[in-house]
Amino acid sequence: PLAPIPSELQRYLSQYKEELAQLERHILVSPITLWATDNEDVVNPNAVSPGFVNVRAVQKLLLLLALQASQEGRPTDMVNTLEASWQLNEAIALRSDLSSEVLVSVVSVWQAGLLRHLVPFADNTLLAQWQARLVYQSHTAPVLSGIRYESWLQYRATQQSWIPAIAPEKNAGISQKLRATLGNRFSFQTYYKLA
Repeated sequence: PLAPIPSELQRYLSQYKEELAQLERHILVSPITLWATDNEDVVNPNAVSPGFVNVRAVQKLLLLLALQASQEGRPTDMVNTLEASWQLNEAIALRSDLSSEVLVSVVSVWQAGLLRHLVPFADNTLLAQWQARLVYQSHTAPVLSGIRYESWLQYRATQQSWIPAIAPEKNAGISQKLRATLGNRFSFQTYYKLA
């Protein structure tokens, strides 16, 4: 079994109890969130990408809440929180970019690790359901798909970078901004920040 949650984290969970409960309810009752992906806009230097670091933080909080519920003997709350974590991960898994797929893989590992510690507190139905879910959620194929998508985006970005070379007077400043944006987007550091 895991050690009790440290007092600092317990205070945090207690302080934001209502906000975290609202977040969990929102995830559970709302339809799956879909982030639109505009393939043309992705190579735009002014495009904003989703904040998956924030999604990662929410997942950590949800799994921490599930652990707290199990340690306090509230199995229904534990199951609901795990379900919210699963639904959020499923929403991210619907995206095709590599950042999303890496995040889904990381969170799946966290979920499996937590479930190993919750085994004494869970019934067999819950364990069977989660085992099927985690087996179904392969890590290799989505990551390879994400790599293919990112390669295609790099190709599209390369095409976009040719435009300033063809007509430099019309596109002053775009090439440098585009290079900076793509250097950040396709940097391996971006993927390591998710783990």
